[in-house]
Amino acid sequence: MRKIMFVLSLLCVLCVSLRTTALPPAGFEVEYKATVEVFDINNNPVQGVTVRLRVDAHEAQTGAGIVRSTTGTTNSSGQVTIRCYIDYYDYPVLDYLTAWVDDPDYYQTSAVGNQSTTSKTIYPDTWVVDFVDTDNNSVNDCWEESLAAKFCPIIVMHNGNAMIPSPVEVMLDNVSLCGGLYADGTPNIKFQTGQSGTTIQQAFLTYSSYWNSNWYLDFGGLNVSRLSSYWHMYYNAIKSNYQTPTVYTHCFVDNDRPVIQYWFFYPYNDWGGDHEGDWEHINVKVTSQYPDNASGYEVVYYFHEMRNTLSWSQINSNGNSPFVFVGGKFASVIAEGEEGGGSYWAPGIISNVAELFNEIIFPGRVCAPSEIDLINMTNNNNLWWMTFPGMWGVPEELCNAGLFTEFYDNDGPPSPIHHKCWEDYKASDWEEY
Repeated sequence: MRKIMFVLSLLCVLCVSLRTTALPPAGFEVEYKATVEVFDINNNPVQGVTVRLRVDAHEAQTGAGIVRSTTGTTNSSGQVTIRCYIDYYDYPVLDYLTAWVDDPDYYQTSAVGNQSTTSKTIYPDTWVVDFVDTDNNSVNDCWEESLAAKFCPIIVMHNGNAMIPSPVEVMLDNVSLCGGLYADGTPNIKFQTGQSGTTIQQAFLTYSSYWNSNWYLDFGGLNVSRLSSYWHMYYNAIKSNYQTPTVYTHCFVDNDRPVIQYWFFYPYNDWGGDHEGDWEHINVKVTSQYPDNASGYEVVYYFHEMRNTLSWSQINSNGNSPFVFVGGKFASVIAEGEEGGGSYWAPGIISNVAELFNEIIFPGRVCAPSEIDLINMTNNNNLWWMTFPGMWGVPEELCNAGLFTEFYDNDGPPSPIHHKCWEDYKASDWEEY
């Protein structure tokens, strides 16, 4: 951990002295100056650090925005003076003066205020700011949400898929909590939605010291058949209450580059390997953890225990937003289903999925970043469900499957934090496509 000390002699002055009250001639500029000192955690000056200065202002007469930026490098004393200039006759009014260091071990700092006609000094101050990483993921906490928002994907649902990436409440509000199975194979029920005197959150708190990976959530309560037709019926009855597309985000670092994980939750998966609950994700790697400087580097798409790694130039994107095409129809005569959930880079026919089958994706509803609710998982006390170690869905043993109805049923998935892909950029257990 390092810290950066900004001795901000941030000045706004004319570049020459004037001896009269007459207006200056054309070509005069207003100077904005920052003197910055950089120290390491032991208070030793650091030489050779690039410091950036950005001036955000607006024209007094028109309100038009003015932006100027430049860089400087610290000397052996850990100090650098950086200057930006704006033409006097733009009549600039200062909005923000920001100094920062790109190195991820440093924290962005900024100052806000107005020019003064009585004092040439703006924001005389000394700041000592530490790199803040309360979740120990090597990404500055204050930048995580901005990074996730900048690269938020555009999610395109398969035309035959009734679901959208949903808030987890679609399951937690309509669920049974079971402590595994009894010896005779029946569920060990601990809580059911509607149970008098308690809630699922209270049940989690009550049983958190007892649960393990055999515990599970049963979507829609204790249904008997557990066929996908039940999931469809139940979801269609409640989905109007959960129509805001929701994406859960988490950041980490891989080979010195920040990675944003976007997690998508669906209440079930109806494809080839049907199961209740479905946690899907993509990894977006970017060039910098400072949002203003970050650009897309590559994306890893995950689907049915396979992954496809593509450089930014290879993906479909709109600016900073990569497209994610959600899994579609299972192209097989021995099973059916059009809600596969996997995350793909393009629509059409995706061949050799899970080594055996094809998947067909017809673009349907588009979930744009502007309508997506992004929820940061970093130290978020509202996400009381994150630590649940069990399955989001019934175990495979309870699935009432027949070869030509519910082909090869699976356990429900674990929570993201217990998922084998959590903070793993290219999960080794997932085969490269």
